[in-house]
Amino acid sequence: MPLPSSAYWKSFEDVLTQYVRHNDNKFDYDSNGIAHRKHIFADSIRYIGKESNNLDKT
Repeated sequence: MPLPSSAYWKSFEDVLTQYVRHNDNKFDYDSNGIAHRKHIFADSIRYIGKESNNLDKT
């Protein structure tokens, strides 16, 4: 079975560059690509987990 074409393969450098330049949802980026922390405003609290249904009993 033949391997996919050379266009399929990426160099290690390309993969690392793409990983480093990937924008993270926790930050805002300015026009120079510098990351700044996002400010979070919570309007409610939601408990998740297997014990969350029994919060009133404990």
